[in-house]
Amino acid sequence: MNNIPIYIKELNLSNIRTFGDVELKLENENGELSQWTLILGDNGIGKSTILQSIAWAKPQLPNNSDVGEILNIERIEPIISDEENSTLVKIVRNNMNTAKINAVFLADRAINSLAGKKKIKSCETKIKIGLTADRNLEEFDTPVTTNSEKFFLNNNIIIFAYSASRKLGNQNITSVDLEDSIPNFLKEQTELYDAEEILHTINYASLGADKKDKIKYERFKSNVIDMLVSILPDFENVESINISTPKLVNGILRQGQVVISTKYGESIPFSSFSLGYKNVISWTVDLAWRLFNQYPESDAPLSEPAIVLIDEIDQHLHPLWQNEIISNLTNAFPNIQFIATAHSPLMVQAAINGNYAVLQFDSNEGVKIINEPKGIDGWRVDQILTSEFFNLKSSRGPQYDQIFKEREKLKNKNKLSKSEKEKLKDLTEKLAQYPTGDNPEELENREIISALAKKIRDNKIPISL
Repeated sequence: MNNIPIYIKELNLSNIRTFGDVELKLENENGELSQWTLILGDNGIGKSTILQSIAWAKPQLPNNSDVGEILNIERIEPIISDEENSTLVKIVRNNMNTAKINAVFLADRAINSLAGKKKIKSCETKIKIGLTADRNLEEFDTPVTTNSEKFFLNNNIIIFAYSASRKLGNQNITSVDLEDSIPNFLKEQTELYDAEEILHTINYASLGADKKDKIKYERFKSNVIDMLVSILPDFENVESINISTPKLVNGILRQGQVVISTKYGESIPFSSFSLGYKNVISWTVDLAWRLFNQYPESDAPLSEPAIVLIDEIDQHLHPLWQNEIISNLTNAFPNIQFIATAHSPLMVQAAINGNYAVLQFDSNEGVKIINEPKGIDGWRVDQILTSEFFNLKSSRGPQYDQIFKEREKLKNKNKLSKSEKEKLKDLTEKLAQYPTGDNPEELENREIISALAKKIRDNKIPISL
């Protein structure tokens, strides 16, 4: 990697949609700039808003600047400046008249590294939206400041963004509208580059280009195939992926295909793969293609730096795949800063060395961000589901919960009738039948221990050490 990386260190929101005053930290609990930040929370709570706010805060160089022109810092504006007034009004939290987005970007600091002693180049975006009493736009201020104008006035912050609705592309790699992924991401309508067309394009180029470009495309083709083999769970070697050229068969021209052979011995055309496979293949090939075009002089574009936003990274993924995809993407794109939303506890387990943020609703303060929740090393999936990450009452399902509630209600009564005693016995036996290793005696002991722990916490039983 020869290019200077630019990453995001922190994001602050105030009265943006569901949020009160919150901070998202992109450093982990050790103070390292984490390669992965996983954002968790209920549907509709604001996970996508965080990703959109990062995109909105990206400073952009003016399109009409001349080559070699010395720019003034005031000419750099965040992407949110392109939004319509109606959009700006809608993102201000209900019953509030002022909203803010602040983001801090850092240059020349490696991923998964501590700050160190050297002065880090930084750039801060400050966005303020003010509304009148009847919610019309009154103020829109977007200053961008930096401690290194020379650097940030000549270097673009690279952000690639993927919304939860990722549409598979069809013969679109020359589309000008897709060159910047952020506009469609903000509309939650990401259209991916056609992965099969990309693979055919680099295959043709590696076969027919001049010597210099041929080496370049052969290397990139090899990198992309290695990446796919490492990410896809059912493929074991590069020979599993075959990109064929068009052929004449009995006088009929047969189009080239991308055929992938699974470890089960099946050879499947890309077009016949499941939606989950096609989705992951498409967005990772899309990312590789964007890096290739962003860094045309690089010998290893997949190792170049960028910020990547992914909404619902776990969609369509089998549990085995969820458990492996973070480590595989880390190996394939070692200098990408990934910021993703997810719903699966398996994704939390997979990102054990990453950074976490949990969104929780507060009726008074709005949605809060809990950074660096307590560690989950060695936790089971059921423990994660019932933790602050997901807040389920239990991991056994509603039928178990209903039986447990009925039993608790009976146990809390001062006096039970004969039928109620029979009912309590029956419920206890039903709970003991669940595959936990608990028997009626163990259930009773667990309740005694739980009650004792509560009394100790309430200082009803003194403990001396």
